[in-house]
Amino acid sequence: MAVRYEVLPFEPAHATLHMRITERAYAPIPAHARPTHDETFHHRMHDASNPAGPSIVAIASEGGREVAMLSAVPFRFRTRAGLMLNAYQPTALVVDPAVGARGIGHGVFRTIVEAVAARDRSLVYAYPNQRSAGLCRKIGFIPVQTVPTQLFPRFRFSARGDGTHRGPGGRRWAFRRVRDPLELRAAIPEDSPAETTGFIRDRANFEWRFGGPAAARYTLVLCEAENPRDSFAIACIEHHMKGLPFTVLVDGYPASFVRHFATAVQAAAAAAGRVGPRVVFASTNLPSLEIGAREPFPRPIVVPTRFHPRPIDLVSYPTPANPDAGELRAAVAMTGDWLGF
Repeated sequence: MAVRYEVLPFEPAHATLHMRITERAYAPIPAHARPTHDETFHHRMHDASNPAGPSIVAIASEGGREVAMLSAVPFRFRTRAGLMLNAYQPTALVVDPAVGARGIGHGVFRTIVEAVAARDRSLVYAYPNQRSAGLCRKIGFIPVQTVPTQLFPRFRFSARGDGTHRGPGGRRWAFRRVRDPLELRAAIPEDSPAETTGFIRDRANFEWRFGGPAAARYTLVLCEAENPRDSFAIACIEHHMKGLPFTVLVDGYPASFVRHFATAVQAAAAAAGRVGPRVVFASTNLPSLEIGAREPFPRPIVVPTRFHPRPIDLVSYPTPANPDAGELRAAVAMTGDWLGF
């Protein structure tokens, strides 16, 4: 029986279809172990609330029944030359187990990659897991870099008597949890467009990614500096592996927050809201933090790739508009970029 592939702009019905195939594919895994498999959350991540536009969807059908599905989520990428690209990341591949290992997953993946690569000013990239890395190579993706994962070991965190926290260089910061990204508008000025290159981490992106139905999943922290132009926000989430709880530093905005990354780690540790030491987890290509001996937390541990349960490998697919590998490597990468948290 012939398999039919079609490429469509995302519509609300696609979230329902994706969940229907997902329930068949992941039936043995309890729902609490796969929190992103939620129809409302899926809809939010793929609809037109994304400032880069709605996702593109590829669907494979056999005998009039949908058996596989994959989305390409768009992001905005500004090159050093000032050209704005549409950067598509294929994600959320799901295949009905009834069709078995017949290459339908490969077919739907190739279909969407070729479709978005043919678009004007497109950049196609992926962060494949170990199961899909070989598929990316077969289709033609090229390795760009492995994004290191850093663990900031357990440390006790306390505020100063006036409620502020001392960051690197002796700066004072106030950390305040907020419920919704919209609360941040009055406190955080936007980056100047001329200062932003690489993947765009602006207010619109943060509000889409961590607002709406997603807001309940994350802890959002406003990091207020004495100079308001240095203030920024981060998104964190609690996670655990093999019984070890830790706080994941997912992302931040505006893009200039990377200049205060050590303070972002402090804020992530404080965001846990529990008594006792915390471990902070972050996957980022930012240089190792230069933290002096008098700073209130130890140096990070970079997790060797061979011990990492899910190495964060960035790959790109050749398109006419692709920046060179050096420019892609120079673009800031954060934990949230591979859409695992």
